[in-house]
Amino acid sequence: MTEMQDAVGEPLDLSECINRARDLREKLGCLFDNDSHYGSEEACAALNQCVLDVTSYLIPLNFVAGSQFDHDPALNQPQIPKLADVSLLAAVDPTCEDYHFVRAGLIRRTNELNWTLKCAIRSVEVTTQHISTFTGDQVEV
Repeated sequence: MTEMQDAVGEPLDLSECINRARDLREKLGCLFDNDSHYGSEEACAALNQCVLDVTSYLIPLNFVAGSQFDHDPALNQPQIPKLADVSLLAAVDPTCEDYHFVRAGLIRRTNELNWTLKCAIRSVEVTTQHISTFTGDQVEV
């Protein structure tokens, strides 16, 4: 996403998406790098459910341009299909009418991306708090 932000510049702010993706990566690292989380069957079940939850959010971001119920062939797709028009926005003249349609569409898809990342982060936070009840760990979310 950082490369996309660099390519498009000011017309589209991806900073919140970038920050949420980094936050998710950090929280997942903390959750799965803690050896005490693997000490009970309940904690392991919670970790497995967290993996299922987070992947149910992230996989559509990587493979679906439209709705998660649409079919998108996995051929020649950009890294985040919902943001495929970033390169188009960077190339379109800002005074052109198409520019505003492309930008508005990207803003809506950026909002969707932010919401999805927020849901994935919340899933990790809830799992971290839940596991702490089994392990007795002090957690910061």
